[in-house]
Amino acid sequence: MNDTEMIKFNHEIFVCVNFLHIYNKSIHFLKHGDPLIREPDCICDRNTAIEIVGIYDSDKQAEKLWNNDLDIKTENIFSFDLLAFENLNKNISKKLFKLNKGLYKGFNGRVMLVCDILSPLVTDKDIDIFVKSYIPFNGNSDYEKYFYEIWILWKSNVAGCFRIKKLE
Repeated sequence: MNDTEMIKFNHEIFVCVNFLHIYNKSIHFLKHGDPLIREPDCICDRNTAIEIVGIYDSDKQAEKLWNNDLDIKTENIFSFDLLAFENLNKNISKKLFKLNKGLYKGFNGRVMLVCDILSPLVTDKDIDIFVKSYIPFNGNSDYEKYFYEIWILWKSNVAGCFRIKKLE
């Protein structure tokens, strides 16, 4: 496993355990999923698995964060692209497409999607506004299969701790 894969692997476990601690303390992380047998990112007990997607403001922000984790020096390029919520919808749609193409068929239980909001600029108020205006993918008949639940996880600008909200 190379450095990038190891950082991604560890980040997914951190997000999963963090989410489960808030969501339901009776569900526990068991192991990281195996993409070779088409498992979601995290396999948990109680017939539950979690697929994780990171949500960034822009591609530049994603590149900068990953490069920082890999100790790669990059130019400080400031970007005014603050598209976390647009990227959230795009990434949910991409994950639903993958679900319907059988990407997670190596697991037969409930698969939940956790959207990890990594924008430092998103506030609790922004989250509340987005959740109130969110139009669910479930029920629009674009897909045959849907995730058991879709959640967002973010670090609160008020409390300083992680919070979650259910989207669908």
